[in-house]
Amino acid sequence: MNTLILTLTITSLLAPSFAFANTSGMVGIAQKESRQNRAEKIEMMGENRAEKKANASTTRQDMFCAQIDKMLAGLDTRGLKMEKKRDEKGVKKMEKRDEMREKVDMKRNENDAKKKTQLAELSARATTDVQKQAIAAFVAVMDKALVTRDSAVDAILKSHRDSVDTVVISRMASIETAMATMKATIDSAKATAKASCTAGTSSEMIKTTLRTSVKSAQDTFKTTVQSVEKVKDISEAEKTTRKAGIEKAHADFKATVDQARKDLKTALKPVAVTASTTTATQ
Repeated sequence: MNTLILTLTITSLLAPSFAFANTSGMVGIAQKESRQNRAEKIEMMGENRAEKKANASTTRQDMFCAQIDKMLAGLDTRGLKMEKKRDEKGVKKMEKRDEMREKVDMKRNENDAKKKTQLAELSARATTDVQKQAIAAFVAVMDKALVTRDSAVDAILKSHRDSVDTVVISRMASIETAMATMKATIDSAKATAKASCTAGTSSEMIKTTLRTSVKSAQDTFKTTVQSVEKVKDISEAEKTTRKAGIEKAHADFKATVDQARKDLKTALKPVAVTASTTTATQ
């Protein structure tokens, strides 16, 4: 009896300990499961972030690859604007040159009209056949001298214009070739970039390669254009030659006219010769 009571007493005393031990075990298991859950959640969040980052990177690359044509379209536009601007300058230069040629022709016609008036007045003062013949000879010399001078001046001006036109045409051809080369190089770089996009190359690498290729094409074009002979360079040399040639043509004309005037004075001693001859300024 005493033994039974002692056993029950010991059992009742140990029961809370057993209960506590059981509860501690449950708590440990719960904490372990909680840590595992947190680890799994952290791992899952990491995977989600990595997936989002990969998706964002893929989206950016897709956008970049889709915009390649649009990004490089401006280069062709600038090339067309350059062509248009150059054509407009060429037209203006041609118009200005034509205006100068018209002014020269107008001045020449005015001088020719004055010359004819002066010679007509001189012819009217002749009273004898000898005088008329002398004046006719003078008029013939004047006409020939004027034709010689005008032909020489026209030839010099034409030679100058032809030289300038040759340089202009050559320069335009060189620029057009350089522009075509630049466009072909950029088109090739564009095709390479698109192929790299299809192959899955990173957008940063594609962008760097594309930028380098485009800049190289532009630099080559700029260098080529700068190396082309400028029109103004040859114009200065041609201007000096043209000026010297025109001055000689006028000097030869003046010498011929002076001699013809002396001959006329000798033939027309009874007549006071007061007519003068105007030389045209080209």
